[in-house]
Amino acid sequence: MGCSALTKLKAKRRHQQEIFTVCPIWFIHENLQKVLDVYTFNSLIGEGTYGQVHLATHKLTNQQRAIKIVNKRNIKSSELKNKFINEISVLKMLDHPNIIKLYEFFEDDNSYYLVTDYLSGGELLDYILKNKVLSEKNTAKYIKQALESVAYLHSKNIVHRDIKLENLMLESNEPNALLKLIDFGTSIISSPFKKLKTYKGTISYLSPEVFENEYNEKCDLWSIGVIMYILLSGKMPFGGRDEGEIIRCITKGSFNIKGREWIKISPQATDLLKKLLNPNPKLRISASAALSHPWFTANIQEPSQSIDLNTVLSNLLNFRAEFKLQKAVMCFIANNLMSQAEKAELAQAFKCFDTAGDGKLSENDLNKACKKVLGYKISNEDIKKIIKEIDADKNGSIDYSEFLIATMNRDKLLSAERLEMVFKAFDSNGCGRITGDDIKELIESHEMEDSYWNKIVAEVDANGDGGVDLKEFKDMMLSCL
Repeated sequence: MGCSALTKLKAKRRHQQEIFTVCPIWFIHENLQKVLDVYTFNSLIGEGTYGQVHLATHKLTNQQRAIKIVNKRNIKSSELKNKFINEISVLKMLDHPNIIKLYEFFEDDNSYYLVTDYLSGGELLDYILKNKVLSEKNTAKYIKQALESVAYLHSKNIVHRDIKLENLMLESNEPNALLKLIDFGTSIISSPFKKLKTYKGTISYLSPEVFENEYNEKCDLWSIGVIMYILLSGKMPFGGRDEGEIIRCITKGSFNIKGREWIKISPQATDLLKKLLNPNPKLRISASAALSHPWFTANIQEPSQSIDLNTVLSNLLNFRAEFKLQKAVMCFIANNLMSQAEKAELAQAFKCFDTAGDGKLSENDLNKACKKVLGYKISNEDIKKIIKEIDADKNGSIDYSEFLIATMNRDKLLSAERLEMVFKAFDSNGCGRITGDDIKELIESHEMEDSYWNKIVAEVDANGDGGVDLKEFKDMMLSCL
């Protein structure tokens, strides 16, 4: 019955097309269960002023996560509470391979719990301390990734305001591990034309204009310039015996690139460094412009041949999802069930196709990818259709999670074991069926009427009993193969 019933449902759906948006933020919200009912705590991996960070395992999916525990006694002031809430609000908006991912959060009488990626490679600072000065090629690799994360933030009018070595972490200990930007507690959403007034950040990384209490997103570029200087030389560009002396050195804006450690550094590297550390924010280079600097072309090689760009692009171009529930499930899988290893190759492919470095794929990006990988162009009309099919949140481009959904290995990710995991996650009350109420509860949406969610279920409810059982669920998902 499954296949024939599904075929009839597909035909019925073609006459009932309506706009449906799905995005990762759907699945990022407060989990009302007890954190110990959902996660097994494994070990303490970090400790700070406001709490601890533990390595934990998600009981249903077996995925490793980092859980930041913030003791409520440590954030009694409204400023600290706002910082914590701000971090959650901003992270929910972000979807980029070089930015830490938030999965969910919990609260009990004593603490808040923030569940994020587990970044086993540690801080870039520790990597530097271990390796001392990096080569230009390695420096270029990390600076480019930092700039890509910042270009994405700035495209969304978000200013990080505390970019430093401690807030850049490596996803793993692998040689090509992704760099991830973390700690969004001091970040702010700001109009491109609005000057920020509040003094935020870590002294040694702050730009001159921040001390004048009038700055914009260009402060993040200065911070990346400071990091680039440290990676190339092993020294801070602006030093001093105390904070006052450091601030005077920064506001003066002069730094030394004439020591012994700079002899082998290329003119292209120092050119970009000067543009990032220009004391005049109006003349300081932007993140998007910096990504086009020839220093990166000279030092960063094409992606490894181990990345099968042909297969990735083919999956992207041929992606189809007939039903709304299919799209929601695939978004859930891409954001909650894919391991770091499964995402790694796709993340590299995404960055290869994202020629503008803004964290999304445009029509122009896809045209260039087709010409480069396949050797021919696809018509603009077909490109528009492809983007329309994949663009689940209807913002006119393909975001990172949408790319993962369209290009993931469906044979592996839609295995019987994983489908049963997802079914259990959607079947919130464990009754053996997914109903409209289950979907509404999972994504915590109260904007739509119950009838809206019931229609989504009805699309794939082959026997018409008002819910999707496991067999109907598997039939629906396996039709994607």
